[in-house]
Amino acid sequence: MAAAQRNAPWPEGSSLQLELRWGRMERALGPRLQLPDVVRRELRRMYGTYPRTDVRVTYRGGQFLLQAVPRVPEPENRVQRRVLRPSASSGSEDSSPAAEAAERSRRRKRKGQS
Repeated sequence: MAAAQRNAPWPEGSSLQLELRWGRMERALGPRLQLPDVVRRELRRMYGTYPRTDVRVTYRGGQFLLQAVPRVPEPENRVQRRVLRPSASSGSEDSSPAAEAAERSRRRKRKGQS
């Protein structure tokens, strides 16, 4: 019975919701219909670079229609651009101790990031 159901043709207008992980089917919602190899290869080719993709496959007019929305996570680390300006009083001794401490702190942070 499973083999007969596996090769059963798709009824007109039927659809299947899938969750892909790196282009491979991880979860399916809807009727237990087997995806043709051509559709599987196309999903893998198009969405194999995304960690997760939500897909709806619909059979209409003898064709499989694919609607997919890749889920791309936001990057966790953001690059900050800093403008380095030479301090106006780099050689003078009248700069405040707080400003000197802040400058030392900035130097240490820069060394730690490289």
